[in-house]
Amino acid sequence: MPSLFVESDAADPAPFRFKGDPVDLLALLSFGVAEPFGSHHPLTELVRRLKREHGIDVAPLLTFYDREVEEPLDATNLEAAWQDATALRDGVARLRHCRPVRPCQGPRLRGAPGRLPRDS
Repeated sequence: MPSLFVESDAADPAPFRFKGDPVDLLALLSFGVAEPFGSHHPLTELVRRLKREHGIDVAPLLTFYDREVEEPLDATNLEAAWQDATALRDGVARLRHCRPVRPCQGPRLRGAPGRLPRDS
């Protein structure tokens, strides 16, 4: 089962908690990473639209790494994924206020009307 963790070095010791299951967000982020490589998956297309049509800097959202360190390179890459919270906060704020320019084509995310069944 995939998981998504948000870690912070802020003074507040309480960890960030998602209000719901973040699996759809994790899928969006995972396919968003493929956007520069020309992927045409609907979630990749959504990330492309957020960048091009809405001018949202998605790079902070797509900067992440597996928290399970199995070799020295993992530790290096995980450390490199740490970033300033301002850009991430600003990107998320813009996403929350984003309205589609045109209807999305392709499968909808879980919980949306007319969604495609999930493979399990």
